[in-house]
Amino acid sequence: MEFVDPKRCVIGTIGLPGERTFYWQIINDETSISLKMEKQQAAIIADELDELLDELEIAGDDGRVTGGLKDTEPLTMPIDEEYAVGGMGIFVEDSRIRIELSMLSNDTDSDKQADLVIIYLEVNRVRDFAARARAVVLAGRGNCPFCSLPIERTGHICARSNGYRR
Repeated sequence: MEFVDPKRCVIGTIGLPGERTFYWQIINDETSISLKMEKQQAAIIADELDELLDELEIAGDDGRVTGGLKDTEPLTMPIDEEYAVGGMGIFVEDSRIRIELSMLSNDTDSDKQADLVIIYLEVNRVRDFAARARAVVLAGRGNCPFCSLPIERTGHICARSNGYRR
């Protein structure tokens, strides 16, 4: 499946912090797909895209090296989750960034790896995409500065701080 400059390409979540499900949603005029993903995958893709653009010395369309948050809308409903994101690859092609996502089927009867989803984004949209992905990741639970485990809403008992509740 291929998306060239889709109308919408965002990472978002459904659920409360600690119970969120992450989705990569790509929408064109005729096609819409929502791919389930892990929080770490969202963080990695945001960091890697920013690092790539920094290496290429490409700024956002506002001229800044850091992107703004242009698309702050929630995910488009309904979400029909067929696949999960497996591997991810980033490539530079002319004035576009190509992102390849290998899809893993959520069908329990099939252990086969599905086709690729290929997304072509103009470079000026990539910073905004990465900024939103990072904001979505950071909107969840914070991590304990001592043990790096997530801090629940009810608190956190950290073994590295001798069980002192924060």
